[in-house]
Amino acid sequence: MGGGVTRQDLILFVDLNGLFQAYKVKGNIVHEDKTSVFATQTTIGHITAMCRKRNKIVMGDVDGSLIKWIPSESMAETKNLNRGWIKSIKFSPKERTMWAAVLFNDGLDVWEIETMELINQLKPKQFKVTSLDWVSGTHLALCCTDGTIRIFDFRNFHSCSSAINREALLDRVSSAYLLSHEALWKAKSSVLLGQYSGILSDRKVIGEGIANFPQSSNLEQMPLIDRCLASALLLGDESDYHFWKACMRAMPWTKSVLRETVNHSDCSFLLNKEALKELHFDVADSTLKCARGSLGRLDCLRRCVQDLVAFGESSRAVEYLLNLDSHEPRYYEDCLKAALLTALQGATSETVQSTIKLVATNLIASSSFIAAGVELLCSIGKIGDACRYLQSAGNYEDAATLASLRLSPDEIKDIYLRWVDYLCAPEINQRSFALLLSLHCGSLDRALELMATSRHFERAAIFLRLCDEGGILEEIRDRNPVICEAIYLEYARYLHGVGLRREALEFCDKGGKNGRLLRQEFEILNHDNVPA
Repeated sequence: MGGGVTRQDLILFVDLNGLFQAYKVKGNIVHEDKTSVFATQTTIGHITAMCRKRNKIVMGDVDGSLIKWIPSESMAETKNLNRGWIKSIKFSPKERTMWAAVLFNDGLDVWEIETMELINQLKPKQFKVTSLDWVSGTHLALCCTDGTIRIFDFRNFHSCSSAINREALLDRVSSAYLLSHEALWKAKSSVLLGQYSGILSDRKVIGEGIANFPQSSNLEQMPLIDRCLASALLLGDESDYHFWKACMRAMPWTKSVLRETVNHSDCSFLLNKEALKELHFDVADSTLKCARGSLGRLDCLRRCVQDLVAFGESSRAVEYLLNLDSHEPRYYEDCLKAALLTALQGATSETVQSTIKLVATNLIASSSFIAAGVELLCSIGKIGDACRYLQSAGNYEDAATLASLRLSPDEIKDIYLRWVDYLCAPEINQRSFALLLSLHCGSLDRALELMATSRHFERAAIFLRLCDEGGILEEIRDRNPVICEAIYLEYARYLHGVGLRREALEFCDKGGKNGRLLRQEFEILNHDNVPA
């Protein structure tokens, strides 16, 4: 927008009956345009693709018909190509041309739309094209089913930038995804339980996710937590990868050769207190440096001041405020804030604190000044109240960051578990993230409960093994006897299902009375499956 003029756009849709729907978008207002030349028009057949350039619209339908339509002149021209479903149509970005690439199931065509003449055609035999787009006025990028992106000059489809079909792979490449489901899960379980699995042993894949991975060591002989992390990388399981990284942080007693090489900075509030404070101070300084001379400089400054007060660095915040130029807008208010922050640093009077708390509560209750209210609470040391108000307003991440910097471990755990409860609510249902938060705040019992209710029994059973390494398994089993028994029994059933029968019997022995009954059932099944 410029000069007070608001841009107006026209959006076209085609419904299942072939009728055009035209909508005008002006600013943030959308309304149907019944006066448009498109509003009363109908198409031919069931439209599957549509593209517009200048005053022409090109459409494709399920029968493979290419339709050129000029709405202002109510003119339509149809070419029956008899190639089946048209998947996509893209116009070349080159000026003064009307070249269009048309994608079919068996290849693609390039047409001159002005004259409705075919320019070139590609029907590959070694691969199929799944999607396309123009990367220049004359070059097309094709996404292919063999995992390549090929760049073609549409005037010559005989050569392209990708010559993968002429390359020879020097080393054999193994992929876990080429296995059947049963073989894949059996191989994964074998690695987690410390047994040999030649299938999951590609060191290059692990090395891409973990720097300095020990290439010479056998995967099966590595510590348990390292095997878990490596198997997640080999299988491309992002959820497992983040979970085992969180276990590394939450269980410092576990043996690991990878702990120092893994990047643990995915979420700032999951860092330790010192690293988190250093990160926020660096962000504050760099933000102010980058914002110098920009229109949003003062907004950046005030945000940084709020953060510094929240993190207990009121003196540094006052220094920023006093360095403002007197010609700046709101200079008077900023000077008053600097004076207030300085006065509150040594204020211990109950009257002063209760008055500040009342003002902060009123600001937060108005819903428009939550940040200001929280800043006041932090300036008088009411960090717990500030965190609870932030959570009530839905700012759970800010509350977690503030708690991690200013509260005791027990109070931090309380704040994090409130966030976990929120994430586990049916309308939110982010249990995977809630599990990471439970581990971070040290609530192993809650983490175990989340794994059991989410039916992640393999992960939970290995988690209990890690607890055994730290000598806390008996405590956890005493507090959660039903959950632990269910985990062992379900994991035993899983192992038996993937063919690891001896290991399944071992986990049956950990399941108490019901585990003994399950063991008898497995022994009967194993005996019946033995060939005569």
